[in-house]
Amino acid sequence: MSDSRERQLWRLIAPLPASRNLILGYTGSGKSTLEAALLEQYHTMHPAHANWIIDLKDRFFPTAPHREGSLFPGGWGASVYRKRLGTAIRAQLVTDINAPRLPGNGVYVIKSRATAWALIERLFAKADYAKKNMLWFDELLPFCNRQGVLDPPVQRVLQLGRERGIGAVAISQRAIWLDGRIASQSGRWYIGALETRDDLERIADLKGIVGCDTKRERMEFWTVDDYQFRIYDRQHGINLVMKINLEGKAA
Repeated sequence: MSDSRERQLWRLIAPLPASRNLILGYTGSGKSTLEAALLEQYHTMHPAHANWIIDLKDRFFPTAPHREGSLFPGGWGASVYRKRLGTAIRAQLVTDINAPRLPGNGVYVIKSRATAWALIERLFAKADYAKKNMLWFDELLPFCNRQGVLDPPVQRVLQLGRERGIGAVAISQRAIWLDGRIASQSGRWYIGALETRDDLERIADLKGIVGCDTKRERMEFWTVDDYQFRIYDRQHGINLVMKINLEGKAA
């Protein structure tokens, strides 16, 4: 694929401002690499928006805040950084959401639930649709109880964020753990290879597909190979399968 066509593809599939998006795939399927690629494209397309990475898995390693060039100096995929496997990102680590001098158009990393909840409270209290914020939840499981029900702050973002200029990209390893409200609120789906048949059946139950009238047809629709993602957005007419390699390039 030419560089020009690759850029066009990423621009097509990048999340829209104030939208809700879902990325699913088993461990090692490439979902976090895809997340990094989408974040890069979103930030390039909307440099005035704030991006908040909620990283309780400690996967992202903040380096110097972003000024120019790529957000990811070592690429989108995971690599060994400071003796650990993860992804270096030019972003600011935030431990106190009320700290002064947090520009409204930066890229930030949050590592604790308490700080994440304080962020959501602040975003809703100071909501301004003209000042967009995108939240990137690197894994949803820590925000669910044992029954798979989302914590109230995350529910609030998914159900009420759009009107306040707050979008979200959520990642999960297992479809069977999903709160059904995530499915109903997410307009754009990025579905990679899934762990079990139960996960595939769960997706087939949650998401209706134009032209797929039976559950079997929907299961076949969502079945992809390793490092492939089915990207589906009925409202905006997107339905394609994309393959990424370990460096996060489109193929």
